[in-house]
Amino acid sequence: MPPEDENLAWNLAGREIKQELGRFTDGPIEVKMLSDNKAVVYIDDRDVPAAIGKGGKNVAGIVNKLSIGIDIKPFSEFGPAKEEEAPADGRPSVEGVSANGQSIELNVDKKNLTVMSPENSGRIVDVFGGKEYLFTATVNDNGEIIISKTSGIAQDMLRRYKENESIRLKPVGN
Repeated sequence: MPPEDENLAWNLAGREIKQELGRFTDGPIEVKMLSDNKAVVYIDDRDVPAAIGKGGKNVAGIVNKLSIGIDIKPFSEFGPAKEEEAPADGRPSVEGVSANGQSIELNVDKKNLTVMSPENSGRIVDVFGGKEYLFTATVNDNGEIIISKTSGIAQDMLRRYKENESIRLKPVGN
């Protein structure tokens, strides 16, 4: 496949993504096309929740309109993978049970997927599956993030969990 700068379709798709996401962010937007129908977009850390939207509706609208899968990531991750292993804030990240047995737990009932993380009660956290950013959420006072089991993000998390990928929470803005 030709490099990004030689692929006119990828450049056009990148511009379209920037234009669409520009409605939700004031900061810079960096688009990396991975394939004809998949892109990773880096935006200002504070703009991530607005770009994704409640329940992922903003990014889902863009994905449906452009027919390009979009992973939105904060600029704080726009560096070498080593940053992922040792967070800049020096705080240990909470790993999924599949990673090293720390305290995050996934519970599934008839309607919901619940992510349990009591030590993050009341905090806004970024949720990662492996090294991929999934979404941003506020952990309730009971230490839970409750997601409808039928939602795409819950299905994705369950698939990742079953494949022994770590599910991690990282507090935002610390």
